[in-house]
Amino acid sequence: MTEKSYPAPDASECQMVPMRDGVGLYTEIFISKGKAGPLPTVLVRTPYPSSTFSLDRLKIGLFLEAGYILAVQWVRGTWKSEGRFQFLRNEAKDGYDTIEWLAEQSWCNGKVGMFGTSYNATVQWLAASEKPPHLSCIAPISPAGMFFNETPYIGGAPCKLQLLMWPKYVGCHDWADIGFDYPVDIDNMTDDHPLLKAYRQSPNDALLDDWHAPVFAEDARSQLEHSTLDKWWEEIMITPEKAAEINIPIFTMAGYFDGDLIGCLHNWDTIEKANPVAKSIRYLTLGPWRHAQMTTGQAGTMGEVNFGENASANILDLICKFFDVYLKGMDPRKADFPKNVRCFISGKNIWKEFEAYPIPDAQDTVFYLDSSGAAQSLDGDGILKNCPVKDSVPDHLPEDVNDLVPPMDSGQDTRENLARNDVLVYTGQPLVHDLTVLGSTEAVIYLRADVLDADVVVRIEDVYPDGRSVNLTGEFGCAPFRARYREGYDKEVPLIPGEVAELSFPICHMGHNFKIGHSVRIVITATVDKIIEPNHHTFEPVLTAVERRPADLWIFHDGDHPSRVILPSITL
Repeated sequence: MTEKSYPAPDASECQMVPMRDGVGLYTEIFISKGKAGPLPTVLVRTPYPSSTFSLDRLKIGLFLEAGYILAVQWVRGTWKSEGRFQFLRNEAKDGYDTIEWLAEQSWCNGKVGMFGTSYNATVQWLAASEKPPHLSCIAPISPAGMFFNETPYIGGAPCKLQLLMWPKYVGCHDWADIGFDYPVDIDNMTDDHPLLKAYRQSPNDALLDDWHAPVFAEDARSQLEHSTLDKWWEEIMITPEKAAEINIPIFTMAGYFDGDLIGCLHNWDTIEKANPVAKSIRYLTLGPWRHAQMTTGQAGTMGEVNFGENASANILDLICKFFDVYLKGMDPRKADFPKNVRCFISGKNIWKEFEAYPIPDAQDTVFYLDSSGAAQSLDGDGILKNCPVKDSVPDHLPEDVNDLVPPMDSGQDTRENLARNDVLVYTGQPLVHDLTVLGSTEAVIYLRADVLDADVVVRIEDVYPDGRSVNLTGEFGCAPFRARYREGYDKEVPLIPGEVAELSFPICHMGHNFKIGHSVRIVITATVDKIIEPNHHTFEPVLTAVERRPADLWIFHDGDHPSRVILPSITL
């Protein structure tokens, strides 16, 4: 699918928009010379300097051609805006003030919509939670929203590379100052790469001071200081109380291989439960995309996976159609806008439309782990069964902090990785019927450790008849979970050495058809290099921990400890 190019035009005007506390936020206004006003206005709020992240990606001309004014604003403390940057902390009130300022301008007809990706998406939800009178609709693409299972924590484990990379992208105005590219090629990162050298350093407290400018070091430090989901985090999240008050149309999208999919669906699920009255004006699209593809919607192949010719979607065109309906009043049928929920299903390579997500008719397909105590590596005896296992021998889960398990990208054939002895492999029988999984996959793992804290890392793979084992586990290629959060992210509870603990956690959202003759495979490790910071096993705070202790870990899967994965499945 070839898309029209829209180089960013020169701004029609530049303003320092005043906030309620007197801080001015730098804002560029783009107005088409060929359109008579006043017109509806689309607002993008971003922290990314235009010197490093070009405005070309916004396709400003597309919106101008469609009859909109576009305003791009840099959030507090970034690019040319005044004030001090704090991660999402000021975006609700600053968003409100900006929307109401735009509505007062002579070229605006009083209707304001918002769109943007990632951070630029989360700010929309926060602005909407303030209920600005002139905000008509929002289109948040891949918004962060559940910070303990996307970034800065994944399953409660610090996503250390993100803490090192992201503030650089926001705070530096030149690529030479950043010191690395975007996106970073994590798989091919060598030991002398500055990011990898920093990743291996401890403690994090001192590292952040060495790595970032003071304001960004302080901000990252706060995120690690608040190591439970407390009120500090809830202030920048969409809670049920906030969601219940958001009654405007929402069009949100994310990719199955997108690190912010969890946040997108956390916000979606929260508002679907808290505010069913406005259900008919909310829209969700899930496609086979990574985070970096969420502006273009381009999809084709991902490693061993071919998504087919119709997997791509012109995301910005869809957003324009959404705005045509809710900023201009066009009939949705004439705008050719999709139904409320639209999901891509790989394997079948089709789009399906639904009334709701999670899919109401989905049924749980459960696979139970089993072995004779030797599930290590692809040559081991780990299997998956469709019924609970009564008698089974636990598997030792080896861990070596000096030889962490390499990350496996989604779409990658992982057989070389599966040859390692610190990888547990459980494989089901070849399927006699297609298995279509659509929804949030879950794990229940029983772990015994001789330390106070440990990690379990899970992957879901599709085993092809020719032996390829293709990873399908989200953007990070795995689902880590830190045991201290087994009673919820709002508290940290140490393991009791020698006792078996139940760990229940989400793996990833998936839209995939496992074909007849293929097998489901579950892979478990105790570490994953470069994705999360290795567990110190000491239960020390992640900000100040230095010592790393060895751990003796065992995975149980008997009648009293039914370790399993739950896959929501549908009939096509």
